[in-house]
Parts: sequence; structure tokens; C-alpha cells
Amino acid sequence: MRSRQTEEIRRAVAGAAVVVHAAYARSPSATEAQCRRLLEAMAAEGVENLLHLSSIAIYGDREGRVDESMAATSVLSGYAAGKVACEELVRNWIEASASSDRRAIVLRPGIVYGTAASSGSTSLARGYSPARGERSARPVKATRGWCTSMMSQTS
Repeated sequence: MRSRQTEEIRRAVAGAAVVVHAAYARSPSATEAQCRRLLEAMAAEGVENLLHLSSIAIYGDREGRVDESMAATSVLSGYAAGKVACEELVRNWIEASASSDRRAIVLRPGIVYGTAASSGSTSLARGYSPARGERSARPVKATRGWCTSMMSQTS
């Protein structure tokens, strides 16, 4: 099964100029394995640009100002631990390249909507803005958990 998944991932990234990775699996180890397979597929297909969505959760319960220069806290939830492991894999993927053309941007957003979202982020993703009392966006359904995106309504 793993080789079938690997081939599916290779086909999915083949010819891409950039890959956006926002997925999380059911456990930190599964998340890490999933990210590793993606990076291996990208390397095999010569895809050199990655936008990786990590999470602000890696900062734990810190208070006050938090910025990208800060390391992850030592006490993390499973979700945050999985995100930290993926960030390390991304750094290693960059460093392992024989080419200097391999690039990655790692974002740590405060909220990401997905299939296991909490009720607050579900309302947000459905486009409901409590402050305005109106719908401001419409969700685009995820395909097999690869991604969920939001599109602003312009009409």
C-alpha cells in the first residue's frame, strides 16, 4: 500500500512549479511519515518549491510577543509535535539538495480549517463573520483531505 501511495503522490506533484502542503494525519508519527513521502516524491520529480503550512501551536502556551525566530516549546500537543517534525523534515530536504534552487516557505498560521475543525473554525470557514453578521466567503470542499481552501465571494 505504501508504494501505491508513493506513486499517487509522485503523479500528483509531477510537473508542479510549487506544492502547497497543509495536511495533518491522525498522529504525529503519521504526519511525519506523510510529509516525508511528499518530500521524497517532490525530490524524485524535480519539484523544487514548497509552501508548507505548519502551525502557531508549536509555540505552546507562550504569552506575549511571539515571532518566527523563537523555537518550539518543549511541551507540545501531539498536533504541534507533528508540525515541528515536519518543519525539521523540510529543513533537511532543503539542505540535502545538490542544487541551490530548492526553496521552501514555512507558514505558521493561527487558524487552519480542515475536516476535523473545531466549531469556531467551522463557522469561519463557512463564511460566517459574527462581527458583520453576514456570510463573507464560501468553502471549497476538500478532496481526500489533500487541502481545503477558501474563496472570497466577489459577486
